Amino acid sequence: MFSQQGKVRPYPGLGVTFFYPFDEKVTGDLATAGYTNLDVDSAWGFSVQGGIDFDVSENWFLNVSVRYMDIDTKTTLDSGGAVGAMTIGNIKIEPWVPSIMIGTTF
Repeated sequence: MFSQQGKVRPYPGLGVTFFYPFDEKVTGDLATAGYTNLDVDSAWGFSVQGGIDFDVSENWFLNVSVRYMDIDTKTTLDSGGAVGAMTIGNIKIEPWVPSIMIGTTF
């Protein structure tokens, strides 16, 4: 069904993804209210991808793909004791990630 021969090669993909947040910040009204500490946990999720490789020359190809990721992570917001702690709970992150890439074979 998905031949690796020819100048146009579509493909499906299914896998896992790892979410690693960094540099979390509190801004806006929450920062004004005294909340300063935001903690977003790392989490595993699954991903689904579909794409097409287009040959543009003997060793170069263009890749167009879209990927969907499903991630649930625990998030906590507090003020370091100045104001009460607020547990946000689980946050669901569901990005669609389109991409266009150039690749080579050797």
